Amino acid sequence: MFKVYAYLFSALVICLGASAWVINTQLNEAPIATAAETALARVVLQPNNEQQHELANLVTSKPAASFHFSEGIQRRLANAEVVAMLNEDQHLYFYYLDSAQDQVRVLGPLPRDARDPQQAFISMLFYASVALAVLLVSWPLLRDLNRLRQASKTISKGDFSAQAKLTKFSVIYGIGEAFDEMARALRDQNDYQRQLINAVSHDFLTPISRAKFALEIHREMPESNLNGDSVLQDITELEMLVEEFLTYAELNQCRPAIRPTVHNAQDLLEQACDKFKIYSDIEIEIHCQCDVIEVDRRSFLRILQNLMSNSVRFAKTKIHVHLTDNPHGIELRVEDDGPGFSEKLSPELLQAFVKNHQVAQREQTGVGLGLSIVSKLCAWNDADIQLDKSASLHGACVRIVF
Repeated sequence: MFKVYAYLFSALVICLGASAWVINTQLNEAPIATAAETALARVVLQPNNEQQHELANLVTSKPAASFHFSEGIQRRLANAEVVAMLNEDQHLYFYYLDSAQDQVRVLGPLPRDARDPQQAFISMLFYASVALAVLLVSWPLLRDLNRLRQASKTISKGDFSAQAKLTKFSVIYGIGEAFDEMARALRDQNDYQRQLINAVSHDFLTPISRAKFALEIHREMPESNLNGDSVLQDITELEMLVEEFLTYAELNQCRPAIRPTVHNAQDLLEQACDKFKIYSDIEIEIHCQCDVIEVDRRSFLRILQNLMSNSVRFAKTKIHVHLTDNPHGIELRVEDDGPGFSEKLSPELLQAFVKNHQVAQREQTGVGLGLSIVSKLCAWNDADIQLDKSASLHGACVRIVF
């Protein structure tokens, strides 16, 4: 806002100052009477002038002692000059001191209405310049403010693609950039909420429907065996979906506090993998070559659980979890024997709501948040993530170096 104020202030000061200078130089310093008027007054005021003039009846003679002129005026009169002056009513008078210097001859009063035809023009020019200055300052500002108003009305109708798009020369360019950034943030938030709602409407209902269906069959047919593992899998899948959504929403609101502490490596891996052992047809192997690791416990568990969640959706029979020393730190590697990553989508899979369009064994494709959460947590833990193909299981392999 200071830029706006400085611009308006400078423009008005310069324009008004220039106009005032023109007025002062052209009007205030201009002589009261023109040279032709002074010459004519000298002819009329000359004593004993035989030439009669129509202005002779306006000439009077008064004693010099009755006047109190300034020293400058007295000096000019003493030098036989004709002096022009205005009275309080702006009437023009000419004064002339006779040769005896005891009488002052006065010509006047004379009206000044038509004396200087340039005065009205210069006054008009002054006010026109002020109006032009205000117009030059206010019109671009009004145009930009109108663009902001139109963009605001568009956003208020639910269209968050509106942009003010002010030029860099605009005095409210900073305000326009902030407005456009706000509009982009609202658009991204709206897209995020729409995708989140679409994901919830499908992916949350799927495991709930399967669990309800199994319980309904058992209620209708009590003699049938209830597959507890299947219901438990559905509940676990629903739990993982809820955790993904809550974690993603939390990470979009604020950056978590990263506090690395020392932990037993084997216990940490087993704690993260225990909930996935209910998938009885999938063999989960843990290969830990580290005794202790120094990591942020909450972030590490969330990263490993998200990787395991993806693996159990796509793996056929095996999942291997490796934790080894690396020249650059500690390497965590999760690989499976599933279809692997799509080569075309690999660079995009770390973004939110991007899914790997390979056919999963259980058709549990998820909502595309797992790797996005892992990517954010890796960035905040100064860890490098790499999507690759497993050399031993020939499926997907995610490699993270802390």
